[in-house]
Amino acid sequence: MTKQERELLQRILQSRQFANAESLRKILTLLCRCKERALKEYEIAVDALGRGPDFDPKTDPIVRVSIAAVRERLESWYAGEGAREPLRLVIPKGRYQAEFHPCDPRTPPSRPGSWALRKFWEPYLTEGRPVLILSSELLFFRDDRGNYVRNIFVNDRALAGEWLKEFLPHAGAEDFRPSYHFMSAGEVHCLLALLHFFAGSGVVAEPRNARFASWQDLREANVILIGSSRVNRFVAAMLQEECFRVEDRAITNHCARPGELSAYTGMRSFEGQLERLTEYALVTRRPGIVPGTCTTILSGNHGRVMEAAGGFLTMEDRVQAMLERMGVTGSGRFPERAQMLLQVEMVDFDEEVVSVSPIAFRLGDGTEGGPS
Repeated sequence: MTKQERELLQRILQSRQFANAESLRKILTLLCRCKERALKEYEIAVDALGRGPDFDPKTDPIVRVSIAAVRERLESWYAGEGAREPLRLVIPKGRYQAEFHPCDPRTPPSRPGSWALRKFWEPYLTEGRPVLILSSELLFFRDDRGNYVRNIFVNDRALAGEWLKEFLPHAGAEDFRPSYHFMSAGEVHCLLALLHFFAGSGVVAEPRNARFASWQDLREANVILIGSSRVNRFVAAMLQEECFRVEDRAITNHCARPGELSAYTGMRSFEGQLERLTEYALVTRRPGIVPGTCTTILSGNHGRVMEAAGGFLTMEDRVQAMLERMGVTGSGRFPERAQMLLQVEMVDFDEEVVSVSPIAFRLGDGTEGGPS
């Protein structure tokens, strides 16, 4: 690789599209280092993904699935921050080989107009109010020997006593005490994506633990809430009257339309030997608790879906495509009240996000919009 190619690769790997996608980063790095030839699925699986020597591409499609995700994220990067790069990195369809092509300086960058992110986040960028991001802490119980236990459906200390006695009848449940010191990795990545976006937009966003926030704090700021209804009390309260609501085991649809489900539940499956997980993220925009404020809620029942939603909502091409399908154009305003249901596809034991797709939405009072 030339110096110019290496520097381009580093910028891509450090981008929001790839920063948290470890296996995709390894694949792209391997393809670039071996760019003089096309690689075999077996080589990529063993050398980049850590598969064993018995890897069989006929029963484990991890390479094909991952390469599709790499191509999609490269397109997204070049549609945004990489639009003016002098080199274009592509993985041609039909072979596993990295190619670097000079961009014609006479050709203007083929990127979407940069209106979508401004449109979606307008209240946070232009109204001059503080921006507050409230994330969630998970309730664990620990003993003095360094053992930690958690039930994802129990995040209230007052309700945990009976569960501990039932779960640890012989281990001394009384020796375990509450410990609030952890966030899910997905929520951390979501928070970082949002902070990066607002910093790049010249807006100071303050991250705060929802456990220590009050309703008075929400009255004074434009707010973003991250987390499930189980762990973030503000999320639970603000979704109570919405069409889509995050319940313990599913996102429920209380005004279902033809072609929609009444509940969207996570599902695990296998494609040959490749484990796949389909989950759902719910993005809700609504007025704040006092006039003139705005609240955005990123929620779901799996930490990785918050990561997926945070990445999706900070990429110009993804947000533009979503708004166009919702009928929100560059000249219109994003509605004060809206919900967007995202389908998130993950693969392999580490549940890495490979695709995010809007599948349903509601605008205004729920009578507008429809399945996308």
